Amino acid sequence: MFVKLKLKQKNQGGEGDFLTEKPPRVLTEIVPHIYLDANIIVDIIQGQRRASIHMIEEIKNRKWVCSTSAFSYMEVLDIIQENKFIYEKLSDGFPLKMIMRMRANRDLSDNNLEKIFNQVKNKFFIPYDFIEFYDLTEDGWGRALGICATTNIFAPDSLHLATAIEAGCDLLVTSDEFFSKTINELDTYVVSCLPEKFKDMLEELGFKE
Repeated sequence: MFVKLKLKQKNQGGEGDFLTEKPPRVLTEIVPHIYLDANIIVDIIQGQRRASIHMIEEIKNRKWVCSTSAFSYMEVLDIIQENKFIYEKLSDGFPLKMIMRMRANRDLSDNNLEKIFNQVKNKFFIPYDFIEFYDLTEDGWGRALGICATTNIFAPDSLHLATAIEAGCDLLVTSDEFFSKTINELDTYVVSCLPEKFKDMLEELGFKE
């Protein structure tokens, strides 16, 4: 069940503002560089948000640059496993409050775990194998810590924002309205939007049809 990701790591070097310093990007054509939050990947795998599915297909068809964190694979697995656990316990007649207390002792079978792994692989990581996975440098981990310490962004999301910054992304797309709003209130060149606003935000950034 081992998966080998094509990891990339930016060598930032030097000091500078942990939010606003943008790494250089050399392209033969000016195209947007889009970062996917883990919840967007879950949307796509589970087919639960049409805007996310339309967005990833457009990125694929237009051959735009698209990235996420190496951490996303584990986060996506964790979210879908959690959803499966809750669904099974509800089906067994457990009250929701009790299920929430039982989450720390998740007991999915090996068969369910393997099915979820294959679902994630076959519905996202194979059909969208153009997506680049970034592993943070030491400076990037420091940036993530700075974001977590100085904003109300949760630790996993701090990691995603730090990765988007280090990878040189223009736009971070998330299904989390609070996360998106908080990013846009920060002094950083990376902006964020929900998938429904994806095309509008690209136009605002100057990437027109």
